[in-house]
Amino acid sequence: MWPLITSGIGLGLIDSLNPFTISAQAVLQALVKKTHHIWYYIFGTFISYFIGGLLVIYGMDKVFSSFYRHIMATYSSVIFSIEITVGIGLVFLGAFFLYKRKTASPTIKIKEKKITPPKSVTPSFLLILGVSNTIGDLPTAIPYLIFIAQLVEASISMTSVIFLLLIYNVIYILPLVLLFLLYLSNRNKVDEFIEKFRKKSEKISEWAGIIVPIVAGLFLGIHGYINLF
Repeated sequence: MWPLITSGIGLGLIDSLNPFTISAQAVLQALVKKTHHIWYYIFGTFISYFIGGLLVIYGMDKVFSSFYRHIMATYSSVIFSIEITVGIGLVFLGAFFLYKRKTASPTIKIKEKKITPPKSVTPSFLLILGVSNTIGDLPTAIPYLIFIAQLVEASISMTSVIFLLLIYNVIYILPLVLLFLLYLSNRNKVDEFIEKFRKKSEKISEWAGIIVPIVAGLFLGIHGYINLF
């Protein structure tokens, strides 16, 4: 259990540094009629990510449970060979991103997503926005998908799965909670802090985009190699 908890904490911290989600809250936080209404956005983000993880895990279990053993018995060598190939590909992808980052001209400006402030920010709007933004990010959430794959492979009880997903998702929304607390404590300097935090999180996310594929590739490659040979 402890390796899964440690993995969930590490991957959750990487996944939580989402510049778009943080920037969206920064904009919304200044527009809400009542400060505490921003919790609807945070809760929408949390619950949709959590339920999305459960659906992926038990959707995979439902789809594969009936013929998983048959497939593995018949095509295990092919599957593990593909796993090794994908792992090598991810390592090269991470290396390519690293090379691209080092050779990129410092004068090139990265295009950022523009957030258009909504006309109204009612609690229901905040909740729907949190859910929709998170659902949109779910298919590309590599750290979350890696953690979900670890949970599926571990074959643990549903109670343990829920517990571990709760830990992961609490960590995932931690920057949003800290941003809200900062806003309460010092509203005058919050915009300056948000801008600095956003820039730092973008740098961390950029490195995560390099490190995560390499780590995931090494994991898949080693896992496939051990099972194949």
